[in-house]
Amino acid sequence: LKRAREAVGKAPENLAEFVDNSVSSYYDLENCDGELYMALSLGDLSRLCCALRIKPRDLFDAGGTGDQTVSPEHLISKVREHLNATGMAIADFEERIGFEIAPALKDVSKVMDWNIDFLRWLCRELVLDWRLALP
Repeated sequence: LKRAREAVGKAPENLAEFVDNSVSSYYDLENCDGELYMALSLGDLSRLCCALRIKPRDLFDAGGTGDQTVSPEHLISKVREHLNATGMAIADFEERIGFEIAPALKDVSKVMDWNIDFLRWLCRELVLDWRLALP
């Protein structure tokens, strides 16, 4: 993240708007292990990466994946398939992955409210590469 920021000549102060207008929170994204996975929604991550002129996948070394992507619609479709195949109730699935998924089953745009940790846990259950599902 720091290299991407420096490559476009931006200061942390220029990017604080993506983390509640807090420069210290932005510094945490660059310097604290795991912060990037928890602190930003996928929507905020997408906007931050747009400002840095990179794709979110570029932050997580998704080399070798080519142009493959998993859209939010496809991801939700995979969740529904998984629930049908396993006979698992939504509440049980949410308990298993540790996150609430029901709102996204009703409105796919809610996927952008998830953080990366949520995406990683979900994709692990679905046997998908989570980096392909980044916006």
